[in-house]
Amino acid sequence: MMRYVARTVSVVLLVSLGFGHEVQISSKILPHPVYQNGNMVYIDTAGKVVITTRYTWGLNFSEGLAGYKDKDKFGFIDETGKEAIKAAFDGVESFSEGLAAIEINDKWGFIDKAGRTIIKPQFNSVHAFSEGLALVGMYVGDYSDGDDIYKWGYIDKTGKMVIGKTRKPVVIRSRIFSSPKFDEAEDFSEGLACVRVGSRWGYVNKQGQFVIHLQFQGAKSFSDGLAPVTYDGVKWGYIDRSGKMIVQPQFADAESFSEGLAAIAVYRSGDTKAWGYIDRNGTIIVEPRFHGVEPFSEGLAAIFEPKRGGFGFIDGSGKEVIEPQFDGVGLFVGGLVWVSIPGAGGGYIDRTGRYIWKPEKR
Repeated sequence: MMRYVARTVSVVLLVSLGFGHEVQISSKILPHPVYQNGNMVYIDTAGKVVITTRYTWGLNFSEGLAGYKDKDKFGFIDETGKEAIKAAFDGVESFSEGLAAIEINDKWGFIDKAGRTIIKPQFNSVHAFSEGLALVGMYVGDYSDGDDIYKWGYIDKTGKMVIGKTRKPVVIRSRIFSSPKFDEAEDFSEGLACVRVGSRWGYVNKQGQFVIHLQFQGAKSFSDGLAPVTYDGVKWGYIDRSGKMIVQPQFADAESFSEGLAAIAVYRSGDTKAWGYIDRNGTIIVEPRFHGVEPFSEGLAAIFEPKRGGFGFIDGSGKEVIEPQFDGVGLFVGGLVWVSIPGAGGGYIDRTGRYIWKPEKR
């Protein structure tokens, strides 16, 4: 699972399209790779193979490029299947806003679409660029239980730390670090980012100013003008961009809005949560009854029911349109969605559940 206050994800196998960001494709190529005879291929919306490769691992297409692995190194191919950026990196992530994160010798930096190093590898952890800024982390030590301690800040596209830079070096266990200052943080969304200092969360703008002061025990990203927060770590509600509480704290958990609906949870028995959806007024639209749920995309949302077979899909009224049967799912793109089944690779289905590419047994 992800960090508690960062994103309390209700299910664990949703495949994000493109390093945490929804992918917009510029062609009929579906973003997620599938497999044919053990090798990675990409198909179009009709289910026809348009890119064949000799590789067994690859990323989603994003901004016209997709990461691939050749032996022990990583690079990128273009939408013709041609090598666009030579496999020369220890790790890569998908392109976002014209830049992609790359790893060399356990440090992360960024390259452009020509493969040129724009920000030299120097960070221990990075997120994709979002709204012109990228969240980066620096390792500064270990907790008593052995978990890593990171400090976080935001860089611009020149690599300059523009938000979260410490005014003076940080001393942790007699070691001196010139590092970012946030204890935890999330990507910018709708001009604001939630950050944690000590035990409390607040929101900063792109000038690094706190526009909603540190006061929450948990906070998540803005979407549709609202963000989930909790004062006590027990009950979640939603605030607007001014910090005003719009939906009063009342839920056991809550997620950001998508397509006008937000996933919320209530306790059913003991610590067991049941998930459903509310609208912007806090009115329950889909009664909480699911083991797990995911955001809506193109009018449908994944639900997770492990006792019934895994992931399925519902519409905005809560009606089940595709029965639970998958062990991994993505988001709908052009009426199609990537899915996987146990013991096989991924494939694609349409809104009725019909396969246009059936997962290959592996």
